[in-house]
Amino acid sequence: MKRVRVILILAVVLAAVAAGVFVYRNREPRYQGRTLSDWIESVQRASGTDSDARTAVEAVQRIGTNSVPWLLKWNVAEDSKGRAAIISWLDRHPALHLHIRSASDTQHTARLGMAMLGEKSKPAWPGLVQLTYDKDENVRYSALCCLSAFKADKETYLPVLTRLVNDPSLLIKTHAAFDLSDRFPEEAEKAGVYERFPELKRN
Repeated sequence: MKRVRVILILAVVLAAVAAGVFVYRNREPRYQGRTLSDWIESVQRASGTDSDARTAVEAVQRIGTNSVPWLLKWNVAEDSKGRAAIISWLDRHPALHLHIRSASDTQHTARLGMAMLGEKSKPAWPGLVQLTYDKDENVRYSALCCLSAFKADKETYLPVLTRLVNDPSLLIKTHAAFDLSDRFPEEAEKAGVYERFPELKRN
């Protein structure tokens, strides 16, 4: 009886989530009738071919700067306590074959979408810089990865790196130190990166 009750509650919640996703996606920018997230997710699917990936990249670039507000919004995705609990429960019951996208999934989609946007991503740089100040470690890291992938210019990226090499997150400060060493070695020397990360020092 208890199991039936849990399944019924879960069904209602999943129906509400599905309805919300449907309404949300109807507002997304589109190309050839498909939403921005659909194009990005087509690359994430293991079954996608190289041709599919090229088509998806072209579609995202066609959507262009209209995608920027959405990608920035996805970078700051968060799971409510209730949603996180449902995701955790479903992860413990793989036999149900049900999946709800987590905030982490959405942030990954944002990073991939930014990378697919390529050179047209520049209007997103100021927003990404602001996200590197976010209190959420995952948001800061996601924004850093995007700026790294885009090869943001020195004026934009150097201040971010010199700040994030002191981030409390080991993952973030290690990534920032690596990028600082790779792209701006003289500035890395001045920032003391090679003393703190001797493995990055070039011979």
